[in-house]
Amino acid sequence: MYKEKIHRLYSPRLNKLVRIRVYLPPSYDGKRKYPVLYMHDGQNAVRPARWSHESWKVTETLEKMRLPLIVVGVDSDADRSATLSPWKSEIEDKEMEFDVPHGKDYADFLSEYVKPFVDFTYKTRPDYRNTYLAGSSLGGLAAAYLSALHPGIYSCVGVFSLATWFVDRAFYSFLECHLDLKASYFLAVGGKESYGELMTGSYLKYGSFLKKKKVDLTMKVYPNDYHSEECWASQFRDFVRLIKARRKLS
Repeated sequence: MYKEKIHRLYSPRLNKLVRIRVYLPPSYDGKRKYPVLYMHDGQNAVRPARWSHESWKVTETLEKMRLPLIVVGVDSDADRSATLSPWKSEIEDKEMEFDVPHGKDYADFLSEYVKPFVDFTYKTRPDYRNTYLAGSSLGGLAAAYLSALHPGIYSCVGVFSLATWFVDRAFYSFLECHLDLKASYFLAVGGKESYGELMTGSYLKYGSFLKKKKVDLTMKVYPNDYHSEECWASQFRDFVRLIKARRKLS
């Protein structure tokens, strides 16, 4: 079984301690080096979420699919919307009412503090080919934004149930100048998402944008899936397949 290690790192820009969960594969002995997958909402990667009582079952899936990775989950908290969004909402949305967006601060913290800490503390393969990123909903926005803001770090980017409709103008204006063209992107959306057409629209618009940029892109619609950790756990298996395929080609 995977072993969980918990760290608390202070982020000066976010002005708070952030809980980091590191999951080490069963074969980890401090000698062999491993690729690393970074995930937003890390508290739900393995442990059940409070609202759905389900998790992504990440370590369970990695064991079954025989892909030994170190998994780093960055926990979210009550300030999740402000932390993960790089911009203030462009429309009226009660769930996105916050004064200051900290998405860039969070992205810089993960790439410039968390990743170096993990690479120093554990036996990792820190290069581009061996570093991956994934998130859902606002975590999907954070993954898409972070990979573009810091190109050349995350070679496989998993974007599940992407939420961008409230910042579309800022998001696509940013992407026109910032995008990792060498990365592989995995986009997933459920057919029964709680935000319906908004979620599907975000998925299609981002996918269309990436197609025009001619990047390596996989898009999947899961007709019976909804907005939950249980569905993302199932979809995650296809993201793992993408990582395995990318590794064989590299």
